[in-house]
This record gives sequence, C-alpha cells and structure tokens, in this order.
Amino acid sequence: LTLRNAGLRFRGHDVDFSLADLILNGSDIQTQGTMSILPSPVLNISDLNVNSRYINVDKMMAVVDRAMKYLPAAPQNSASAKSSQSADIPVEIRSGSINLARIITGNIDVRNTTSRISMARNVFYINNLRTHVFDGNVNGNISMNLINSLLRINLQGNEVNVDKAMRDAANMKDMLSGQAEFDTDISLQGATLDEQMRSLKGDVNFVIKDGQFGPFGKLENLIIAENIRESAFFQTALGGIIEGLFTIDTTHFSELKGSLSFEDGICHINPITSLGNILSLHVFGDFDLLRNYADMIVRARMA
Repeated sequence: LTLRNAGLRFRGHDVDFSLADLILNGSDIQTQGTMSILPSPVLNISDLNVNSRYINVDKMMAVVDRAMKYLPAAPQNSASAKSSQSADIPVEIRSGSINLARIITGNIDVRNTTSRISMARNVFYINNLRTHVFDGNVNGNISMNLINSLLRINLQGNEVNVDKAMRDAANMKDMLSGQAEFDTDISLQGATLDEQMRSLKGDVNFVIKDGQFGPFGKLENLIIAENIRESAFFQTALGGIIEGLFTIDTTHFSELKGSLSFEDGICHINPITSLGNILSLHVFGDFDLLRNYADMIVRARMA
C-alpha cells in the first residue's frame, strides 16, 4: 500500500479532502470530496468523486483480508452482538460519482465504468451505471444495504457476447454463442450462496440473436440416451433413418429468447424458445437452484 499525496483544506463548516495515487497491490485510486465538520451523529459527505485507471479486485481484496487480521477482535457477548447487528452506519454520502477506466476480477475485464453514487440509512446506491463488459454495454441501477446485505439489481444490456460471457464468468466453453440483450430486475440477500439462492426474487428477460448451441442443441443429445441408442429399435430400418438425422446440424438459431422468474429458490422458465432453420425449441418448467434439479418439458420441431 502506498499513497503519493493526501490533502485537507478547511473552509468554514466544511473540509475538503483528497487522496492522490493510492496504490493497493497494483490498483490505483484517486479520491476527493467534502465533509461537514458540524457536530452531528452522522458524518455527511458530498461531492465524493472516485477515479481509477486500473483496479484488480482480487488483488485489492487480498490487501483488505490481510489488513483485517491486524484489527483487534471485538468482545463478543449476546448484548453487544445484538446491538452491533442493529446499529446504523453513521455515514451519509449526499452526492458523488465513480469513473473507473478498467476493472479486472478473475477473467472478467470491465471497461469505462461510470455512475452516480450516494448512501443513506445504510443503503449504498449506484445509479445511472454505465459500463462495457463482454464486448457489450450494460447500464442500470444497483443498491445494497450494508447492514443486512439486501442487494437490488436493475440492469439492462445489449450487444453482449454470450460465448465470451460464459467463458470468462463461468469457465464454460462452447456452450452457447450469439449476441444478447437482457433486462433484469432482481433482489437477493444473505451471506452464503444458499441464503442468496433462497432469497432470490425477480425477473430476467433475454434475447440472443444469430447464435449457436453447444451439445444441448444437437438432436442426439435431446432425444437419445445411450441405452436407447443400443436398443433393438435402432437395429431396424426406422431406427437407421432416425439415426441418420443426427448428421444434420441443428445447433444454429436465428433467435433464442426467454423469460425467467425467481422465487423461494426456484427458477421458473416461462418459457425459453429458439427459432432455427432446422430445429426450433420450446422449453418450460422449473429449475431448483438449491438442489440443482430440473423439472422441464422440452418440445422440438424440425423443419
């Protein structure tokens, strides 16, 4: 951790502050803003501007984790634990902005992120967010309650490279390609993945144009299990005709669109449809996010 310059300028009831070239394990941050020094139970900050040329989230969080080890452990008893959970954060950010040229986390590379920021009653707001990720554009609003971890996400995206998104975000290669538009309005809460999946609520709508399925879009993977393929049926002439259809490329589609809703750990598919020259699909049903279990019906139509 290094800091090139820090400054304070007192003027009346306010103090202007600035941090220049704060370096956290390779990530640079420039910050400036104004604090009120009038007596108040809440620290009021205005015109808080945060800028950066490069942030590596993983390396920066490693610095935070190491720093937390040097903090003294807070005394724990039932009374203090209960009061700390309900205590408000005595900070209010009345106005501010972020301008981050590049953010790296894992294999995800995010460019040109800007937004307005504020904070009131423990809730941190990111409004009018605009960013460039997976070769596409994403904008919207995000808020998070820093006490109970309630996260609300309202985002829209366009021109997103689906193959790049799946490879970089989920390490899933050659599963789905195309250019996507999406609209999401969801909320979730919890410290663990299980809690977050149980509390996940909201809707996601998407459209993918001129794409290609991975293995899922191949006809043999849709209707033929190994025990069926090896059955006597496929020794007949009819079986040979059906098996011959498997040489046809059914993975390309002109449009794939879907509507998903989330509640109580269940993803309701209502529905997902694809339109292709050879194969079109209509998928509906439920997916249990906690048990990783699908109860779906897949209908297929061949040209």
